[in-house]
Amino acid sequence: FPYSDLSVVLDKIRHNSDREELRKKFEKYDQEKIGRILLDEAKLFFHDEFTDLNEQEIRTVLRRYQFYNTNRFDYNEFLVSL
Repeated sequence: FPYSDLSVVLDKIRHNSDREELRKKFEKYDQEKIGRILLDEAKLFFHDEFTDLNEQEIRTVLRRYQFYNTNRFDYNEFLVSL
């Protein structure tokens, strides 16, 4: 299940992005400035920003950084892991 291996997916993202650039882009979606955005917005973000990721890889990241059992993606935690 290579597309479900979080470390492999994060390596792909690391090689194609800058942490601070990503933070600024995430913050545009974060109207409340709480470090979390809606999962649907995060999914669109990943599709737009990382065109080399497939659906399963995106789903893997979204599941790992989902804020507890809410409909929010914790981008702060995600960025720390990069």
